[in-house]
Amino acid sequence: MLPARPVFTAHACHVCKRLHTKQHRLKSCGSCRLVAYCSAEHQRAHWPMHRALCKVITRRVRYLGTDHIYREALNVPSPEQWKKIRFKHMAVCEEMLGRPMEAYEKEMFLYPRACDTCHETNPEKLHTCANCHSVSFCSEDHLRKNHSKYCKDLRTLLDIHSYQNSHGVCEPPLPDTVLSEYEMLPPHIRELLVVSLLGPQRAMALGPVPLTVLTDYASYPLTLLFALQNIPVAEEVHISQRTELTVHVVGAEHATDCHPLGRWGSFLLHLLPRLRRLHVVFIGLELEAAGGRPGVTQHDFTSAACRAAGRRLTCELQPSTAYHTYCRSPQFRPPDVIAAFNAGLHRFAGHERRDTWRETIPYLVRDGVPLVLSGYTLLECPQDVARIEQEQKVDVLLPPRKNPYRSTRPQQNFLNEHEAPVVFKNQYVACLTAAAKPRK
Repeated sequence: MLPARPVFTAHACHVCKRLHTKQHRLKSCGSCRLVAYCSAEHQRAHWPMHRALCKVITRRVRYLGTDHIYREALNVPSPEQWKKIRFKHMAVCEEMLGRPMEAYEKEMFLYPRACDTCHETNPEKLHTCANCHSVSFCSEDHLRKNHSKYCKDLRTLLDIHSYQNSHGVCEPPLPDTVLSEYEMLPPHIRELLVVSLLGPQRAMALGPVPLTVLTDYASYPLTLLFALQNIPVAEEVHISQRTELTVHVVGAEHATDCHPLGRWGSFLLHLLPRLRRLHVVFIGLELEAAGGRPGVTQHDFTSAACRAAGRRLTCELQPSTAYHTYCRSPQFRPPDVIAAFNAGLHRFAGHERRDTWRETIPYLVRDGVPLVLSGYTLLECPQDVARIEQEQKVDVLLPPRKNPYRSTRPQQNFLNEHEAPVVFKNQYVACLTAAAKPRK
C-alpha cells in the first residue's frame, strides 16, 4: 500500500476521518482551534506533527488579541475579502514557522470549519450538512441556496479522502478491453467505462471510489479522442482512419498528465482498431522525469492485449522544458495533435510567476494540426482560446463546450469557491488550429 498524503477535512477527525455528527461531536484542538479529533488518543498521536504549527497559530491569535485566528472575518460580506484573510494568515504563520507548510497544513487555513455565509467559527453555533459533512452554517438562512447542486460532489470528495486515509493511494486497474471495430464514444464517460470497457459486474466489484478515480485517469486520453471525433476533417484523415498517431502533451505534469502512462493505451490505442502505433510526448517546465531518463522513448507501456493485437504504445518525457524549446531541439518529432490540459494559457503569471506561454503560443497552432484545450471552468476555456486568437490567426474547430469526458473526481476550488466549491479536470473542452491560408 502506498500511503496517501495527509488531507485536512474540517468536519472529520484528522487521524481516522471519523465524521462530526450530532451523535459524535469532534473536539477541536484547544490551542489553535483549527484541527479536530474524535478522541484524546488521536490528538496525542498527531501532536508530534502538529506541535510546531499549533504553537505558531496560538502565538498569532494572542498577538491579534482574540479567541480565534478568523474572528476578524465574522460578517465580512465579500468573498474576496474572506479569501484574502485566510491567505494572509497562512502566509504569516508559514513565515513564523520557518519552513514550508505541508499541503494539509495549508488546507487548515484555506478550508476551516466556519459558517458558509458569515464565517462564524464558534463550534457551539455551527451545524453541519448531514449529507456531505463538508459545509457548516450557523442557521438555515446561512446555508447557501445552491448547496444542493454541489452536495453530492462534496460527499464524493470526502469519501475519496476517507478511502485513501484507510487504504492508501487509490490506483484502480486499467481496463484491458481492445475494440475490434471502431465506435463513436457514448454520451458520458461512465457509460463508456461501465458498459463498454469494464462491464457492470466488474464496475460494481471495483466500487464507487476506485471507479471515480478511474474516470480521472481516463479523462485525459478520452478528452483528446472526444475532440478529435467531433471536429470537421476529411474522412481520410479522421481519427478513426489513423494507423499512426503522435501526440504532444504541452505543459505536462507527471501526477496529472502522465500517471499512469498505460492509460494512453487503455483509453486511446485500445479504442482505435486501425491505430497500430501511438507515441505520446510529454513536455513541461514542471514535469519531472520520474522512472526514466529525459528524452528517452520508453518501450514498456504497451499492454499485453495491445501487444497481442500488434499495437504499440511508446512515451517520451521532455522534463523541465518549455514547448518552444522542445520544438527547436533535435529531439523534436512533428505532432499529429497537440493537447494542453487545464493549462491556463490565459494566465500571464504561470511557472515561477512568469508569462511562460507568450513564446510558446506560436508553436501551438500549426497548419492542419488540431490543438485540443481543456479547462476547469466555462470561464477559463474561452479565455485560453481568446488569448491564442489575440496572437495567432486560428480556425475554431470545436467551440468551448462542456466535456462529457471530464473527470468525475471533484477538486476543491479555493479561487472561485463562492461560485462553485468544487471543480473537475477537463470540465470544458475546445479545439482549434491555424487559420487556413487563402487560395491564390
